[in-house]
Amino acid sequence: PRTSGAYKLAPGLAMLSKEGVNESGLGRLDKNGLAYALAGTQVDTNFEIAEDRFVLRGTCASREVELLMQDLYAHIVDPGFRQDAFRLAAERIGQDYESLARDIDGGMKLHGINFLAGGDGRFGMPPLDKLKTYTLAEVRAWVSAALNQDVLEVNVVGDVDTDAAIDFAATYFGTLSKRSEQGQETAASPSFPSGKTLDISVDTQIPKGLVVIAYPTDDAWNISRTRRISVLADIFSEKLRETVREKLGESYSPFAYNQPSRAYRGYGLLQAYIYVAPNQAAQVAGVVKDIVDGMVRNGISPEDLERSLKPILTSIKDYRRTNTYWLDRVLADSLRYPQQLDWSRTFDTDYAAITLEELQKLAKTYLINAKAAGVIILPKARE
Repeated sequence: PRTSGAYKLAPGLAMLSKEGVNESGLGRLDKNGLAYALAGTQVDTNFEIAEDRFVLRGTCASREVELLMQDLYAHIVDPGFRQDAFRLAAERIGQDYESLARDIDGGMKLHGINFLAGGDGRFGMPPLDKLKTYTLAEVRAWVSAALNQDVLEVNVVGDVDTDAAIDFAATYFGTLSKRSEQGQETAASPSFPSGKTLDISVDTQIPKGLVVIAYPTDDAWNISRTRRISVLADIFSEKLRETVREKLGESYSPFAYNQPSRAYRGYGLLQAYIYVAPNQAAQVAGVVKDIVDGMVRNGISPEDLERSLKPILTSIKDYRRTNTYWLDRVLADSLRYPQQLDWSRTFDTDYAAITLEELQKLAKTYLINAKAAGVIILPKARE
């Protein structure tokens, strides 16, 4: 089901809803009762929340497809919203906050992600006090609206009898009431903090810092562009590993990756992550920007492209054999975005056709240091 626009007004509601629903089980069977009913099977179902949709994801043995369909159907028509389950979920989330507050990576999750979205509450983790204000009634209203009213899409992948799977889906999901087919308005995109830096101090004994330099890119919907920016990010990663280690010696496996949004038009981030000794953070931030200057000014070599593209083409062959690829990258949300089916047909050939000229043009378009934003996370200074 597609998510309600109410989420944009309630930062953190997704986090509490996901944990609470999974902890609740069903209306007629609590979590333990459901586990008992499914004992001896490989059926497992989880409720997830993506950028722009709710997902009920289930796995099973090939012979258990009908039982899985029954379980998924039950989660739609008889979801559990138990007060004790949501209380437990809130307690666990609170414990997670405490752990994250003492961890360098936690600094990024608690503050950095939100900063790179211009303070937009839909990104990152909200203040714990805000999350504690939500009630079970608010969660129930938001989740139930989607389960009861929004368009459903059923995708099945794996070693299954196709005709039988279709019959099972019709038997269970075909009995549900007609769903709304009205399109949702496009969610407003966040504002990237170009040229700004956030310094985060973490109360930790571990002498490690994290430097994140982010460049605004674009959303995922121009798939040819998205694939080429991903290769550009891979080349950037390799240059980070070579240069940072050469200039600073020991490093904590620097990497870069592009994260294009599906839900927010025009929003994407190419981010470089470098774990360093705290006294090297400022120097590393400068090194990252020097690497970018070099890629833009001097271009990308044929060796750079080959070194990056060869393993990508090999991994594509393996990835296409997995259920994860066909479910998450091709079928999921294909009712709304049927172009994903076409994307699968050009997955390998389009990557193989990438040229140096295309990458160099993208580097000049997106790798602009004046537009970059930084997050520097360091251990709190000791007296």
